[in-house]
Amino acid sequence: MKNFWFFILSLLLTNWAFGNVENNLSKSVIIDPSITKRCDELLTAREQIYKQKNRTQTLLQRVKKNLERTPEEKVSVTQRFYRLMIQLKEKEQLYNLTTKTMEEVFIKNGCPPTKL
Repeated sequence: MKNFWFFILSLLLTNWAFGNVENNLSKSVIIDPSITKRCDELLTAREQIYKQKNRTQTLLQRVKKNLERTPEEKVSVTQRFYRLMIQLKEKEQLYNLTTKTMEEVFIKNGCPPTKL
């Protein structure tokens, strides 16, 4: 029975000691504020790009539905819808390229907490 209590006590003490070491290490890590500020700015820019990309995708879906609903007799309306579809697809490709370049910038700058 003595060995059992000694074992439990030793486990508690080791967990407490290692817990304090981990807390002290996390507090002693120095984080450069300029890097975190730059990473935060890049994250907000990436979020805005994703929002714009989602908007263009929803607009593209709406244009496709409207194109299907328009009668064939209305040639000018269908031509406008086709032009709008082409413009939205080009914007979507542009957003894809910008997100790729932003991910490369994240990797080059070394922003640690970002998930790609």
